[in-house]
Amino acid sequence: MIPDSGFSLMELMIVVAILSILSLGAMLSVGARGADRISDVTRFRGQYQDMRDQAVLSRQVLSLTLGAQGMQRWAYDGADWVADGPAIALRGHQQAQPGYGAELTGTGDLRIVALPDGRSSAFAVELEDGATSWRCDTDGWGELICDPIR
Repeated sequence: MIPDSGFSLMELMIVVAILSILSLGAMLSVGARGADRISDVTRFRGQYQDMRDQAVLSRQVLSLTLGAQGMQRWAYDGADWVADGPAIALRGHQQAQPGYGAELTGTGDLRIVALPDGRSSAFAVELEDGATSWRCDTDGWGELICDPIR
């Protein structure tokens, strides 16, 4: 008769359960760190596209300011700009060049305006994202294009 050797099914199931719990914890940890590392370019692209989409869908004039304090969305109430949500901090340095329909505010922030017909201000923005600098620009009608410049 062969002596009992190896692991029982119950022991293997316990080991698999423990490894599953450990791997879940590791995946959640990596996922949480990754959320903090969303690049400034990705944040800016998302905010810009959301602003344009919302302007068309809500038939409102909306804007996005970009400056030393980060990004801020605004809605035009017919007389003045009213903040529409919290400011979003950017980690890197940015430099803005207003084009047709864009303006610099009194504080030196770039105001990008989105109209209900789908147009927006023309502008160019350079964002530093770690070791890479990006240039994002649009003519106001087309899509926002962001390319690395170094």
